[in-house]
Amino acid sequence: MKKIAMSAAALGIISCGAQAQSSVTIYGIVDSSVRYSTNENAAGGSKVQLAGGPLSGSRIGFKGTEDLGGGLSALFSLETGFGTDTGALQQQPASGTRLFGRESLVGLQGGFGKLTVGRQYALIHDMVVSYDVYALSNVTQTIGFQGGNYTMGARLDNSLRYAGTYKGVTASLGYSAGEVAGDIHNGESRAIGLAYDDGPLHIGGAWQVLNNSTTYFSSAISANSKQTAWSLGATYTAGPVKWYAGYINNKLDIADYRNSSYSAGFKWNISGPWSLWNAVYFDRLKHAGTSGNRLTIAPTALYAFSKRTDVYLTVDYTKLTDAWKTLGSTSGTLFGNRLGVTTGIRHQF
Repeated sequence: MKKIAMSAAALGIISCGAQAQSSVTIYGIVDSSVRYSTNENAAGGSKVQLAGGPLSGSRIGFKGTEDLGGGLSALFSLETGFGTDTGALQQQPASGTRLFGRESLVGLQGGFGKLTVGRQYALIHDMVVSYDVYALSNVTQTIGFQGGNYTMGARLDNSLRYAGTYKGVTASLGYSAGEVAGDIHNGESRAIGLAYDDGPLHIGGAWQVLNNSTTYFSSAISANSKQTAWSLGATYTAGPVKWYAGYINNKLDIADYRNSSYSAGFKWNISGPWSLWNAVYFDRLKHAGTSGNRLTIAPTALYAFSKRTDVYLTVDYTKLTDAWKTLGSTSGTLFGNRLGVTTGIRHQF
């Protein structure tokens, strides 16, 4: 903590020297929990584990801006994720050489909007986050569904993003290069999004395609499969309650997977430090002439000691049928039905 404080102070001195035209922020989240879950293997065995980052992925990050004059500014974001249970870096490739796995980007922003380049969240992922109660965190054990496989793996390397806002309407474009010599479309991704904000109401939608997708729920699929996903959703705040609703349509053409996923829920600031969240997810899977359903229900009670530190208790229940049960057991996601209880503590700085 001393090293972090000294670094922040040093950066503050630099900012003052630049007449407050530049700023750098060091921030982070440390989230850890104990989880009990049933039906974690083919024999129906239960498991107890210390899980890092279930409600909010643990991270440390650096963000900054520089005023370039004329309403133009430069920006950057570097963010790395880690597991509090082992301290290991997360969001790693097979080589294990990625330093900033959550995000690493630089860009410009001004009256024209914002343009960024680097490793970034997939555009459709950001859109789904905006109308999911848990912002695609893993405390509900659904990140393998909504958060990863349906949103192009959440993040894309070699990515360009643009966003511009006019009178509450934000239009977004995304492009990721596959960087394959002789085949510029191999591994390429393209996306478009549109959102509207008006006081308590937020509505948004996005479409994204990824060429040559190679895995689905940790299982290898045809390298020629093209993944296409689109999503619509909304939130509405009424007094102490914020309501959420969303839909994701996802398909892989050659691998022949089709998913229609629905979600709904709320966040309720009950009184003082107490809050109650709840979400329901329903998914219909079609694959190779078979079909199946997935249902997840996940309420969470939270108690805030301060604006930065809270504790929480989540109970999640998932039921799989038919084709979903086959896909779940093959990928190791879960086997049949599962009940989980997670209690944790989260600190933000």
